[in-house]
Amino acid sequence: NLLILRFANICFGSLWNRHAVKAVQVIFKEERGIEGRGGYFDQYGIIRDVMQNHLLQMMALVAMEQPLSLSAEHIRTEKLKV
Repeated sequence: NLLILRFANICFGSLWNRHAVKAVQVIFKEERGIEGRGGYFDQYGIIRDVMQNHLLQMMALVAMEQPLSLSAEHIRTEKLKV
């Protein structure tokens, strides 16, 4: 769990914050093609699927400040700030 690794581990507290991290790159690289998924991507688009649902979620988890608790509401609040 990325949230537990990041916020419950004291080793990362001073290293993984906006003062210590200059940049983050989120890279999407797929080793296999879209076999069997082509119809889905034609209808909804790969950008919508991958960007909105996966990459932006990862970016928010990496960039957000520590939430007040690990409740869904507090996590969502911090994600929205990103």
